[in-house]
Amino acid sequence: MHPENKRNILVNFVIHPETGDLSCIPTVVHAKENDTIIFFANNRPFTVMCKGLSPLEKVDIRNSRNQNIPDELKKVLPDYSSPKFAVAKVQSTAPNGVYPFACAVYDASSDQVYLDAGCPIIIKDPGTQG
Repeated sequence: MHPENKRNILVNFVIHPETGDLSCIPTVVHAKENDTIIFFANNRPFTVMCKGLSPLEKVDIRNSRNQNIPDELKKVLPDYSSPKFAVAKVQSTAPNGVYPFACAVYDASSDQVYLDAGCPIIIKDPGTQG
């Protein structure tokens, strides 16, 4: 894959306190090798864990404690004063396929942890358009 074909894909975790739900937007993440997936949760602490094999560099991904946003991410992250985020690159060695993951987000205002363990997936496919 040529470097110019590499993409930054944003994945936002949204809490719906009125229903107790946690949404992953998008629910299905279409990715190719060397794409970068940027996870964020509206400045809330979170973790992402691939269930089984992972197409990403890591299986367990946690938001950054470093509040300094790299310049290349400032162009793509939503405009928050100091967002918590995590960056993961899709490995070129991962086989094409469907990879389910779980995410958990902590909401300090309600002192609750919200979990989505069954829905979000990453599809690694060389022909995907995202």
